[in-house]
Amino acid sequence: MVHREGILVSTDGWVNTAAMGADIDEDLIRFRIFRPSDTAWNLKKNKEFTFSLTDDPMLFYKAALTGHDTQQPELLEDELVEEDGFYYPKKATRVFFCRVISTKDISIKDAFGSADLLTVEASIVRDTGEADFIGRENHLVDIMVHLTRYIISNEDKKEAIKMYVESILEDDDSPTAKKLIQWMEEQG
Repeated sequence: MVHREGILVSTDGWVNTAAMGADIDEDLIRFRIFRPSDTAWNLKKNKEFTFSLTDDPMLFYKAALTGHDTQQPELLEDELVEEDGFYYPKKATRVFFCRVISTKDISIKDAFGSADLLTVEASIVRDTGEADFIGRENHLVDIMVHLTRYIISNEDKKEAIKMYVESILEDDDSPTAKKLIQWMEEQG
């Protein structure tokens, strides 16, 4: 089993994308999603989704941090491919087509507080593409993982996440790093 960071695309009347980590075994994929979320809702209603690997940090940004407070999708229609009812990002380097086997609601507590999660186990129906990807070892992807928690945290936990993110990005003046700082400032 390997752990990969990727982009999950689910549908239930609209297309929803989310950046997340998943454990992938030959024909199974397992992951946890924060609740409440559109992604958790979609996976309980429509059991099909894709999980895509990518080498594009901006794709992670769009999937992780946009579309939360609006009806605007994270990825626009022209950024997605539709194939037999499955959607995935055009910039995906590898795509796993999946069907949910089981879900379970759980709660966790960690350094950033407590959270409600949905655990998902799904079968990999098929996959396509190369294995070239970036993951959490990329500091920008790691920060985006933390910022997804920022959205649902109380003020104390937000401050802890903000300090962590700023310490990692203090010497990074890349466009993506600037966008992450701007996003955090806009959230308050």
